[in-house]
Parts: sequence; C-alpha cells; structure tokens
Amino acid sequence: MTMLQTVVFFLLPVFGSLCGDNGNQRIIELQSQLRLISDSLGSLMSQCGNVIAFHATLSNEVANLPEKSPLVFDTVKINMGGGYNSTSGIFIAPVGGVYVCDWTILTKANVYFHSELVVNGLRMAANNLHASNLKHRQATTMTIVKLDAGDLVWIQPYQGYKGTYAYGSEWSKFSCFKL
Repeated sequence: MTMLQTVVFFLLPVFGSLCGDNGNQRIIELQSQLRLISDSLGSLMSQCGNVIAFHATLSNEVANLPEKSPLVFDTVKINMGGGYNSTSGIFIAPVGGVYVCDWTILTKANVYFHSELVVNGLRMAANNLHASNLKHRQATTMTIVKLDAGDLVWIQPYQGYKGTYAYGSEWSKFSCFKL
C-alpha cells in the first residue's frame, strides 16, 4: 500500500465519525474499494516484473563508423530486464518471444547513414537515410522480430556502407520491447 493509500485508509474512519451513520457506511464502502484497487495495483506491479524493454540514445555524434560495427547507443533511458549493453551497443534477449524494435538516425546535410537491424549477424530490417539539399534528415524504422533467449540484436551501417554521420544529443535512438 502506498503512503497516500495508508493515510486515507486510516483517516477515513475519523472523518466518517463526523458525518454520522451514513458517513460511516460510505467510509466502509470506500475502504473496501481502496482494498480492491490496492490488490489490483499489486497484481499489475508483479506482472511488470516480467517486462523486457530498453531505450537508448547517442550522447555524441558518430562519424565514419566502419561497416559491420555496432552503433553504440550509450545513454540508457530504460533497461528493464537488463538486456541492453551500453558499452557494446548490443541487446541480448533475456527470454525468447516476439519483440518490436525501432531505431532513428538523424544526419546532417549532404551525408548519409544507411543502417540495418541485425539479429545474430543477419539483417532483419534496413533504414535508408540520405540528407541532401543542405537539410538535416531523420529516418526511423520499426520491425517485429522473433528472438530466442540469448539472441544478439544491434544496429550497424548497412552492408557495403560506412556510417558517415549520426547526430548525438538524443536525436538518434534505439529501442526494443517484448510483446
């Protein structure tokens, strides 16, 4: 029970006594409803213990990333399940299942950053980003993948390309979560 729920639970009878018999009956009903809400919240919170999700961003720009090198999203915003490694840029699926993954890259004018989502060394989705006409461009790709426990997932420059330029400062990001 939260602190607020505890305070309300114990103070309701005091205020109810000021309202007479009808007030006491209403207080009892409210306490019963509060218990049901508390039990429901407890059940939902225990289910959240099984959530697998991460969201990470680039803190600094990345330029000329070699082909087949993981793009390391080094600022972790959330890492429920502990599967994402902000040093390697690789997500290791803690449990098998169907996952939704997405990534966004922002690049500057007149450069490109073609990228791909890779699972165990195999391309599963691609993102084609080429900024021209002296404008910045951003591209996002979302995909659904079936992963087994221990599968490795990362973002890298598209095969045959190097990652020319990706903005940091949270403009470029990578996320996955288990359905």
